[in-house]
Amino acid sequence: PYVGKKLYLRFWFDSRDHRYNSFEGWYVDDVQVVTSDGLAPPAPPDGLSATAGDGQVVLDWADNTEPDLAGYNVHRSTTSNLGSYSQVASQVVASEYTDTGLTNGTTYYYTVTAVDGAGNQSADSEEASGTPEAEPTPAPEPPPEPTPTPAPPGSANALYVWDIYFESRTKGKGGQTHDERVTVVVRWDSDGDGLAEASDELVAGATVRLILTGPGLNADFSGDTSNGKKNQGVFSTGWLPDLAVGVYAAEVTGLTHADYTWDRALEPTSNVADADEDTLPDRQHNLPY
Repeated sequence: PYVGKKLYLRFWFDSRDHRYNSFEGWYVDDVQVVTSDGLAPPAPPDGLSATAGDGQVVLDWADNTEPDLAGYNVHRSTTSNLGSYSQVASQVVASEYTDTGLTNGTTYYYTVTAVDGAGNQSADSEEASGTPEAEPTPAPEPPPEPTPTPAPPGSANALYVWDIYFESRTKGKGGQTHDERVTVVVRWDSDGDGLAEASDELVAGATVRLILTGPGLNADFSGDTSNGKKNQGVFSTGWLPDLAVGVYAAEVTGLTHADYTWDRALEPTSNVADADEDTLPDRQHNLPY
């Protein structure tokens, strides 16, 4: 119990006159307390620190330099400097120790002692304390963005107007009357390459809405593209009789299908996209107007 402490000693002297005289309060500064084996115990460990975590406290301290050092004992208490420490680890070889299984929110106080090969133990180190705390629950990671799967050919379901064209015919002796009709051709991007091509498949059952304007005419037509072997994917206004001379314009204003979506960006400009115009008299028939 006296290791590392200062002692006050009382000495008794026998004087020459055979009278006993007591002398109290002499201070001796070179007294060294040693163990029964005649060796001084190790020095108290220095630099003890405590770092709290989730349910644990990590202790660290400086290495002792005694050549006969055997290890360290770790002591713990839930009260400070009251001498009520319990030993929680013995003969720890390294100058560090992790105390686990602790209660979060409770403060723990620690000291460390050094022990030599003869079992001599040092005085307690300076005290260090730590209060374990639960780690905050991290926010859940957002689900990864799905990797786009390349669309197989034709899966884009892009519907588009491939062509609009005018046809003319004459009636009567000498071609006195003139009929006109407008035809719309509808395809879809069946190979999925994002291009309008003559190799794309024609689409039957697409509902087309067409506006035809010209001299004295503003007509609205609606119908489905055909499913015939000869005219599949084609919608026609039918013959419009006795049209006056002038410029006529046709425009597709609606195109729908249960399995496809109209994509105007695909429509070829070389085919006048979804609008076209023609002038009467017809160029092909060279009518005498």
